[in-house]
Amino acid sequence: MPGHASAERVAPSHIGRIECSDYVLLMVRRMVPYWKTRIQQYPIRVALEPPAPDRGFGHVLLEAQEWLNENVGGQNHFSFGGYWYFRTVADLAAFLEAFPQLRLKDPQNEGTRPE
Repeated sequence: MPGHASAERVAPSHIGRIECSDYVLLMVRRMVPYWKTRIQQYPIRVALEPPAPDRGFGHVLLEAQEWLNENVGGQNHFSFGGYWYFRTVADLAAFLEAFPQLRLKDPQNEGTRPE
């Protein structure tokens, strides 16, 4: 097909191709979401209760983030969707020791959990 030469030359492995009688459609295959691959790199997942349930984490969140970056390292932890993720149990234990006002949530009272 003379008018479609450029579309037919481009076919990287992550692009699927559907050919119809008069035209060629290129479709991008769905990739694994970034957050899913990132969560797999951090096997320790915990949900923490805020120090004041009616007011949330407040200033403790900023203090905890600074402490984690200085003591655990920015690449060894992150938080997403109400959960805190760590690479090692030792990092989690040190964090909980530094912030005794933060307690682990009771899994019985959580409702639904992401997979």
